[in-house]
Amino acid sequence: MSWSGDRSKATAEALRKWLPHMNLLVEPWMSDKDIGAGSLWFQETAKKLSESKFGIFCITSDNLDEPWIHFEAGALFDIVEKQRHRICPYLLDLDPSAIKGPLSNFQAKQATK
Repeated sequence: MSWSGDRSKATAEALRKWLPHMNLLVEPWMSDKDIGAGSLWFQETAKKLSESKFGIFCITSDNLDEPWIHFEAGALFDIVEKQRHRICPYLLDLDPSAIKGPLSNFQAKQATK
C-alpha cells in the first residue's frame, strides 16, 4: 500500500484491514504499520517493493505530485515489467486523466461506494 497524506493514509489503512477479509491469502503491507522500531526503513521498503506482486497506490488531489509516490511507482514499474506484477492507482475524487508520470501507465480504479 502506497500513500501520502492524511486522506490517502486513511484509505490505505481501511484497505489494509478489509482486503484480508476478501482473500485470506492477501497480506497487505504499509511502511508505518509493518516496519519495526529500529529497522532501516528504506531497506525494508525496498525489500517489500521487490517482493510485491501487487501494489495499490492511494492517490488524492493532495498527493498527486508527491515525490515519494512517484519513487515507489518507478521502483515497482521496473519489477512489473520483469516479473509481470501489477499496480493499481486507486483514485479518491480524481479522474484517471489527472494521473501523470509512471502511474499513468497503469489502469486506475476510482474509489466509489
